[in-house]
Amino acid sequence: MAQRWKYWCGVVLLIAGFLIFFSPNLHQQYQDKRIQKEITEFQMQIKSEEQSDLFGKIQQYNQELFESGQKCLYEPAYVEKAPEIDGIVSDKMFGYVKIPSIDCTLPLYLGASEEQLNKGAAVLGGTSVPIGGNNTNCVIAAHRGWKQQAYFKYIDALKQGESIIVTNSWEHLEYVVSDIQVIEPDEIEWIKIQPGIDQVTLITCHPYRSGGKYRYVVYAKRKETSAADVSEGGKKNFVQDNESAQDRIRTNSDQAIWQETKIRYAGVAVFGGFVIFTVYKNVRGGKRKDAENRECG
Repeated sequence: MAQRWKYWCGVVLLIAGFLIFFSPNLHQQYQDKRIQKEITEFQMQIKSEEQSDLFGKIQQYNQELFESGQKCLYEPAYVEKAPEIDGIVSDKMFGYVKIPSIDCTLPLYLGASEEQLNKGAAVLGGTSVPIGGNNTNCVIAAHRGWKQQAYFKYIDALKQGESIIVTNSWEHLEYVVSDIQVIEPDEIEWIKIQPGIDQVTLITCHPYRSGGKYRYVVYAKRKETSAADVSEGGKKNFVQDNESAQDRIRTNSDQAIWQETKIRYAGVAVFGGFVIFTVYKNVRGGKRKDAENRECG
């Protein structure tokens, strides 16, 4: 009876180990379903006259933001705030962002507070509200992975020419990746509006598991905008003249992500091997004892 008890304890431990191993996958599936449900509910919303009025107010806000020079971006607390526009509810989805090449779809909120970032992607306060138009740059932030959810974890797999699609209550806006940079957290000038350009910018921590040492920045222009229309001179000069910038751009997160996966697999393999060895040893010891008892009998 004692040997059977040990055997079943070993089996339970083995099953528990595999459940622990696959729990991130299960959690991610749960989160994916939650996000898809929120997006589906958003898509079912009916456009109203109130929303039409709201569109005009947002256009006015975006223009005033551009004309002001975005000085508010230099106030750290401001980026967490949703714009004060009558009709905008700060904790309600404004839309969603889709990045097909890295299989990423996230609900989009206004104001990059910790609460909003935990739910999906968030537009930095002091940057354009994502409705498109010249003289706009909507800066969208997301975690570099959070609670087993990828979010922007694989952002450095994005390449020039790939699509980023932002959907709001009025339309789908498609943007094309035009440039990628790695900047210091306080280099605000790199995320400001570029005159005459309709742009979105993705931003997250870099490298992966670095605790936010740098910021990985992906610039994307509206699909109808020619690549030649965007001045890259300042960016190119910055990279050429700054050795530190070159080092940051060469840094890639793939190795850190793969290392994390290998550690996970190795841990489960060691745990599984230990459990199998323990069960085998107990079963074998039990059989030997039974044989000894029969001989004595």
